[in-house]
Amino acid sequence: MKEWLYLETLPFKSRVILAADWLKICRNILDIGGYRTPIYHYLDPISSKVVVIDPRIENQILCDWISIHGRWQDHFFEPRDEQGFLCLGLEIQAPSDCWENFISFIDGCKRAVIGVAVDHIHSVNQFNRIRDGLKKIELKYTVGLDLSNNDFSHLKDSAPPYTNRRLYFFERGKDVT
Repeated sequence: MKEWLYLETLPFKSRVILAADWLKICRNILDIGGYRTPIYHYLDPISSKVVVIDPRIENQILCDWISIHGRWQDHFFEPRDEQGFLCLGLEIQAPSDCWENFISFIDGCKRAVIGVAVDHIHSVNQFNRIRDGLKKIELKYTVGLDLSNNDFSHLKDSAPPYTNRRLYFFERGKDVT
């Protein structure tokens, strides 16, 4: 089975570094799909509690950082005080009835970062579905990353990367409590 080894390269880690800077003010962060590069590697363990959920990650607890093997829809989360949300690669496999809770969770966060592979229509469609359901947090800015001029040929048994990426940075509006 092909792995996503390209996610561990510096060009792809740049996505996590940008997200960590945006989310560092959040006391609690839910990182969906942070298998290869979980956000807790880029945050102060004293300032942020991070939960990473991915079907390929091992269960473990490190300080206030928790890794959970599984899928987000197998767990129930309510936004906590100063909640952040991160998903850098939308490739969500979930029944239709789970989406309302997922979008509601994101909408209840203080800040969120969602990454989309622009050339992957499934990812784009999932992002549009999420964005259309958000009422409390608003898009603050977008960052486009063209990672195509990087050499990934040394990665054996790696799936080919989607190199045209867009990061969307959301924040709760000032008038929403």
